[in-house]
Amino acid sequence: AALEQRSPSRIAAARQANLEAARRDPRLSSQAFLVLSELGEVDAAFEVANELFLYRQPVNQRSEAAAKQTPGRSRGWRFAPWLFTPPVAAVRADPRFKALCDGIGLTEYWAKRGIKPDYQLGLT
Repeated sequence: AALEQRSPSRIAAARQANLEAARRDPRLSSQAFLVLSELGEVDAAFEVANELFLYRQPVNQRSEAAAKQTPGRSRGWRFAPWLFTPPVAAVRADPRFKALCDGIGLTEYWAKRGIKPDYQLGLT
């Protein structure tokens, strides 16, 4: 409903429903991420992506030493071409997207192959 009529109340309800769905079943994370990004709920989209790919505990649950550790690397990006689809444009435009790509190993992958992703070339 929020995608059809973008009222603040519908967007808030969609944000809550998508965050809950992604937490309940990680297999729904990609759909939640797409919807949240399309609705301009970039912070919530990053919350879903970080939980899916970076294996970070919430700040209030981490020890100081754990907070300084690099998050675990994920190969989940191999199954995430949706990161580069049109609904995700708002997320890709955010500076945190580079950190997400760094954290899941995509930046390293591109560097090793000597390529630049299309979104950095202005092609998508």
